[in-house]
Amino acid sequence: MKAQKGKIIECTESELYAYYLRHGWDDIYSFPEYMRRCVEHGTVIMDAEKLLPAETRGRKKRAPSDSGARDSGI
Repeated sequence: MKAQKGKIIECTESELYAYYLRHGWDDIYSFPEYMRRCVEHGTVIMDAEKLLPAETRGRKKRAPSDSGARDSGI
């Protein structure tokens, strides 16, 4: 999360949600309404996947290989 002069300028949705709960905004607004208001006032909501190192983006998790259990044909 990046803030400037007390205003959130950039964050992920999960960071904004944690902030929303921590500061009691849930008593006043629904989260979608709070997020909409933040965006209207200039907050950029980042996709969490874009924050990952470039070499891990878009990779699918593979199941562990079972290479040691192959039949050697003996």
